[in-house]
Amino acid sequence: MELTTLTTLDEIVDAHLAGYCEPDAERRLELLTAAWSADGRLIDPPFDGAGPAGIAVMVDAVLSHYPAHTFRRTTAVDVHHEYARYGWELVAVDGTVAV
Repeated sequence: MELTTLTTLDEIVDAHLAGYCEPDAERRLELLTAAWSADGRLIDPPFDGAGPAGIAVMVDAVLSHYPAHTFRRTTAVDVHHEYARYGWELVAVDGTVAV
């Protein structure tokens, strides 16, 4: 995925999902910076992250519960006002869907 040319909402969402379980902190921040604006905010109770760096911190909690798992988008992305909505799965290395 060429991060400097994210132009579609699908590409942005996919970069976010890739970054959300990326164990390498440098790559994680790169993916999330491509997907999020500096003032973007992700609220996923009980967590809340502001900007790419704040959202990257949320990944540590995910990785502590689901090491080596990845997110995968399962539906098209649709938009209502300023919100994007899509289905996703959290998948183990063996392909088992955990969430």
